[in-house]
Amino acid sequence: MRKQKKIKVQTTHQRACRVALIYTLLRSTLTWITDRVWLDMHPYMRVILCSLLPLAVVLFLYDRMRNVDRNEFYRLRPITPDGVAVWILFGIGANSFATMLNLPVQRFLSGFEAFEVAATHLPATAAEYIIGIFVFCLLPAVLEELFCRGIILREYERYGTFFAVVAAASMFAVLHMTVASFVFTWVLGIVLAVVVLKTNSVYPAIIMHFSVNLFSLTRNYLTYLMPPIMQELWMAVQIFVLGLCAFGFVFAMAMLVKLNGKAHIIQRDYSQRFGISISFILLISIYILHHIRLLTEMIFV
Repeated sequence: MRKQKKIKVQTTHQRACRVALIYTLLRSTLTWITDRVWLDMHPYMRVILCSLLPLAVVLFLYDRMRNVDRNEFYRLRPITPDGVAVWILFGIGANSFATMLNLPVQRFLSGFEAFEVAATHLPATAAEYIIGIFVFCLLPAVLEELFCRGIILREYERYGTFFAVVAAASMFAVLHMTVASFVFTWVLGIVLAVVVLKTNSVYPAIIMHFSVNLFSLTRNYLTYLMPPIMQELWMAVQIFVLGLCAFGFVFAMAMLVKLNGKAHIIQRDYSQRFGISISFILLISIYILHHIRLLTEMIFV
C-alpha cells in the first residue's frame, strides 16, 4: 500500500514573509529597470512605477489567492465624518513624535551621504505640491495600510497582539529600505497598528498615514518657498512645532489606550509555529546588501 505524502502546511509567518519578499523583488526589479531605461524619470512617476504599482499587484494577488472576506480581514469598518479631523491631528502628532525620536539617528548618519533619510520630493511649484498630495500622500497611505496593517498585521495576529504589532512595524520599517529613517518608520508602524487594533478599523490608520505624508510634503514645500535668509529661523520653528506636537501626541495616545483598555487584544497561541522562512532570510539579506552597496558606492565612487 502506497504511503500518503504528508502535505506541508505554510505558517502565517512564512506566508507574511513571502508576500513581503514578492513586493520587495517587484520593487527592486522595477527600480533597476527604470534606473537604466529612464534616467531622468520624474520622482512622481518613479513612486507610481516602483512603489505603488508593486503594492497594488501584491494586494491583488493576495486577494485572489486567499479569497478572504475583505471587510472583515482588512477591517473596513466605517468611521464617523467627525473623526476624520481627529485622526488628521493624530497623524501630525505621530509624524512629529517619530521625527523627534529619529533625530539622533539622522544626525549620527548625516556624515554618510549614502544613508540619506527617505524624504518626499521637494515640490517647486504649487502644481507639483497638489499632485504630490495624491501621489505621495493619498495613494501610499491607502496601499501601505492595506498591506502592512491589513495583510501583515492580520497574518501575525495568530501569534498574539503584542507580537503582531511589533512584527508588522518591523516589516514596515524594513520595506522602506532606509536605515536612516528606520526608527521613524518603526515607531510610526507601532502607532498605526495600535490605532487599528483599538478602533478595529483600518480607516483611522489610512487618514493618519495620509496626514503624516501631507505634513512632511508641506514642510518640504514651505522650506522651498522660504527665502535663504529665513532658513535658519525656519528650522528652529520646525523643531519647536515638532516638539510641541510630539508632546501633545503622547498624551493623546495615552488617552486612546486608556479609553479603549485591552479591547481587541489577542493572547499568543503557542500551538502556532513559525517555521523556517527562506523568504524572511532573503528579505533581511536584501536589506543588508542594499546598505552595503550604498556604503561601497560612497567609499569608491
